[in-house]
Amino acid sequence: MKQFYTNVKLIDGRNFFEEQKNIAVENGVIIEFPEVIPEGHEVIDGGGKYLSPAWIDVHGHSDMAIFELVDGGTRRSGGFGVEIAGNCGLSPFPVSELNFENLERIYADYEQKINWSNYSEYVQSLMAQKRGFELFSLCGHNTLHAAVIGYDEKKADADDIKKMTLLLSEALEQGALGLSLGLLYSPGRFAAENELDALFKCCAEREKIVCAHLRSEGDFLLESIIEMFEICRKNGLHDFHISHLKTAKAVNFHKIDALFALLDCAEKDYGVNVTFDRYPFTQSMTQLSVIGPEKYLAVPDRIIMEKLENPVEKVEFLKYLSDLPPEKWQKTTLAKCRLEKYRKFCGMTFAEIGEFFGAVPAEVALEMIAEDSVGTCAAFETLSEDNMLRIICDRRCFCGSDETAVKLDGEWHMPRNQFSGLRTIELQKCKGIDLSEIIAKLTWRAAERFKLPVNSQLLIGAKADFTLF
Repeated sequence: MKQFYTNVKLIDGRNFFEEQKNIAVENGVIIEFPEVIPEGHEVIDGGGKYLSPAWIDVHGHSDMAIFELVDGGTRRSGGFGVEIAGNCGLSPFPVSELNFENLERIYADYEQKINWSNYSEYVQSLMAQKRGFELFSLCGHNTLHAAVIGYDEKKADADDIKKMTLLLSEALEQGALGLSLGLLYSPGRFAAENELDALFKCCAEREKIVCAHLRSEGDFLLESIIEMFEICRKNGLHDFHISHLKTAKAVNFHKIDALFALLDCAEKDYGVNVTFDRYPFTQSMTQLSVIGPEKYLAVPDRIIMEKLENPVEKVEFLKYLSDLPPEKWQKTTLAKCRLEKYRKFCGMTFAEIGEFFGAVPAEVALEMIAEDSVGTCAAFETLSEDNMLRIICDRRCFCGSDETAVKLDGEWHMPRNQFSGLRTIELQKCKGIDLSEIIAKLTWRAAERFKLPVNSQLLIGAKADFTLF
């Protein structure tokens, strides 16, 4: 039976702009835009809202969550029908005996177990069950690196790099969109330039994109971008994308002009077509363990937990946390915690949690890190509202939630998990950007940039996957 959508304003940024039309769907495909709706068919009244193709989240982390979200969870309720995963250097493939155990720990929250070794087998597992949204993936460099030489601080030799290149080539040939880097994290932070050269060249030869979580998003932001541009130029890589672009920490807010000057000269000076994504909020989120002593930044979270079994290490870690200024705990929010004792406190600051337990925040944080550093994340109020708006309103910026979709279970989740799309629209409209342009970047322009096999337009023959807003 046909379905008819009526009382909607169709918009996709290319073919329609706020046109009041009917749209007919059959077998999941758009078949016509009739003037009159015949009787005897299902009619969906859109209440005068906009209807666009389902939005594309260009930066997500639902690689494993998707297996459990038949209704799409917060991804679908937030307007997104497509997600690009495998970001920040972490993807659930390729898998070897060197990274299998660690990947299992990272994804321990999910019932789905890793029963694949490469991208093709991962996709087969995805296709074997119903899913609430479409997911495409990059190949994560940290996973790739660990599949060959593990997680220890070790430089890859020529043979290791050859193995990595072969694994990356296989993933790209099987349909992975490109390579993602997580150069702030282990073991990606250990990669020498010759390793990155080989992997960038592999992507360049196949006209695939490289997406990078930079080595630094604050103190060495500009240097980190230049490092990437130089590697792009040296290896002939044209398409480069910066993940969740930001100027982290107040002492770096002033770098915004220099940042845009560098981005503006990327094509001319480095031959790089650069784009970026950004979530429309001023809190960044990552593992809580990054708040600890600098010597632990190069250590995987599972190893941090092992080290903190040593009383001497634990005392040293606690002393460092105790010396942090009180404002730090007032601006650090518990975002995710698997420990039953603390789960219900997600959304509260560590100052508030400490007060509830009658403890100092440092002791609370240490307990979480020592018992489950892998599964504990925090949000840090370290970003500039003005700089965020300037980044989001740039023509090269796409919307990325940097989130893992979750079930609509009533629990607290980071606002960007569900509201990144709508808030991006709100903020861009307030800055005078035309709605047609905003929707274009949320749909077909994102699809073109990442070469997605989806037709994100309102055209006869296109998939009938819509967002009503």
